[in-house]
Amino acid sequence: MFGWRLKIGILTPANNVVLEPEFYRHLPEGVAVYTTRMLTSGTHSLEGLVAMERNAKRGVEELAATAVDVIAYACLSTSLAKGLGWSETFIEDVRRATGLPATTAATATMDALRELGVKRVAIGTPFPDSISVTVKPFFQKYGFRVVAEKNLNVSDEKEIGRIAPDAIYGLGRDADVEEAQAVCLLATDISTLDVIEGLESDLRKPVITTNQAILWKLLRLAGVQTCIPHVGRLLAERG
Repeated sequence: MFGWRLKIGILTPANNVVLEPEFYRHLPEGVAVYTTRMLTSGTHSLEGLVAMERNAKRGVEELAATAVDVIAYACLSTSLAKGLGWSETFIEDVRRATGLPATTAATATMDALRELGVKRVAIGTPFPDSISVTVKPFFQKYGFRVVAEKNLNVSDEKEIGRIAPDAIYGLGRDADVEEAQAVCLLATDISTLDVIEGLESDLRKPVITTNQAILWKLLRLAGVQTCIPHVGRLLAERG
């Protein structure tokens, strides 16, 4: 029986080709993931993200019908597009509708930074400039000081999932500055789990990525106490 320990439910953009394979490789024994996909516009834009989010209610209903134990909205840039308070509203709406605990990509990422005591953060993203400009004020409103930013300015959403891990590693190195207590790589459709360990070793500081943070947060919400090696301090030490 799959998911005898925990069944994870994920709402993900239809273009995302990374999150599921990354999770499959690192899920603890007895944990299974089930996804539902939300149609996207093809262009990574604030307007397209708002339109995609209209599919969320349907997706939550589908995941609840699958009898999952926890739910995550796995698109961080939706929180940027919808603005302050959307993540909290989504989480409460899921609880009211299904009785299940939930998180969003943005909430999980920021909770992971808080777990490691990070207040000053360097951020790297693949986002186009139109979305990247929202990152710093968004994080600052939640109490973080963004001391450096680097973005790859990719506007074609299908290209984001094709960015090679070595380019993601380079993004993390380029984003880092001495003042940063941690480097944070945003987006659920970039291949980060294979580069976290090397980046942490080379930069000598924690590296938080969105997919890593979502997995950590879902395990915590479900009370699954386990450590996962080789994907950063967050999961190795604080499963």
